[in-house]
Amino acid sequence: MRKGDSPTEPLPSVSSMAAKRKGSRDRLAVAVFVGALIALILVAYSFLSRTKGHFIYHPVRSASEFLSNLERDINRYLGEIEKALGTQKSRKRRAKKYIFAGYNYYKKSEFGKALGQFNRAVKIDPENFEAYFWRGRTLMRVSRYADAAADFEMAVKLNPDYADAYDNLGWLYARAGDYHESITCLTRAIKLKPDNGWAYYYRGRIHYKRGEVHLALRDAKEACRLGLQDGCKMCERLKKESF
Repeated sequence: MRKGDSPTEPLPSVSSMAAKRKGSRDRLAVAVFVGALIALILVAYSFLSRTKGHFIYHPVRSASEFLSNLERDINRYLGEIEKALGTQKSRKRRAKKYIFAGYNYYKKSEFGKALGQFNRAVKIDPENFEAYFWRGRTLMRVSRYADAAADFEMAVKLNPDYADAYDNLGWLYARAGDYHESITCLTRAIKLKPDNGWAYYYRGRIHYKRGEVHLALRDAKEACRLGLQDGCKMCERLKKESF
C-alpha cells in the first residue's frame, strides 16, 4: 500500500475525537423534565381520585397530603434517574479505558491485542462511536475490510459528524470498486472538515479513475493548497496530461 493510499497519517488521538454531544445532553434534560411533569400529573390524578370531595371540606389537610405524596414520588423518580445516569457514566468510563489501551496497542502494531481491547469497549458501551472507529482502523490493518466498513458505518450512525470515519469509508468503498459511494463519503468528510487535504486528494484519484480529469485536477489543486505533497505531485502530473 503506497503512502497516501490509506488515511493512516496523522493518527488522531482518542481524546481529540471525543466530540461534544450537546444534543444528547439536551435530549436527556428534556426527558427528565417531561418525566417529572408526567409524574406530577399522575400523582395529582391519583390524589384527586382518592380524595374526591374530601378536598372541598378539608382543603388544608388535603393540600398537605398532596404535597407530601408529591415530594415522595418525585424524590423516588429522581433517585431512579440518578442511579441510571451513574451506571451509564461508569460504563462509559470503563469503555474509555479499554479504548485507550487498544489505541496504545494499535500504535505498537499489536493488532490482535488492540482488537481484544476494542471488542471489550464495544461490549461495555455499544453506543461508543470511538470504539467502533478504532476497531475499524485495526480491522483494516489486518485486511478484514468488510468488517472494518461495518464498524465505520456504525461509527457514523452514532455520530453523523465523524469526518475521520467518512475518510476511511471513502477508502474502503473505492477499494471495493464502489466509486460513487466512495465519492459520497469523501465529499461528506470534506464538508465536515474543509481543511481535509487527504480527502480532496483521494477524491481526486477516484475522479481520475472515472475519467473525470477536470474534477480530479480541481481536487488535486485543493489538496496541494492544503499542504499535501501527494496532492501537489498529482496536480503536476494531471496538468501535463491536460496539455
